[in-house]
Amino acid sequence: MRRGAVGAQAGDTADRRPPPQEIAVNIHDSMYRQGWSRPQQGRVLAGVCAGVARRLGITPWGARLLVFVLLVVLPGSPLILYPVLWVLMPADRAVPVTTSAG
Repeated sequence: MRRGAVGAQAGDTADRRPPPQEIAVNIHDSMYRQGWSRPQQGRVLAGVCAGVARRLGITPWGARLLVFVLLVVLPGSPLILYPVLWVLMPADRAVPVTTSAG
């Protein structure tokens, strides 16, 4: 009988986990709130370097140079990190443009 109670508790815990889509949205929202996003302007490929540069307060070319230096010092690391950041960093949210009538 005690064993059944433990199983019921474990089942309850599994039912409270958010679905994977919600977890992905939460990661994007969290990164966006912390200033990690890929801008629409200044992109070369996906905007990862431009987003990292904006977050660190440097120019996008400075971030690209940093990626190149990391590639020389730690071969392969930026080639793994770039796609991961591409997936995790949300694109900038579009701000609706309002026009005045007149």
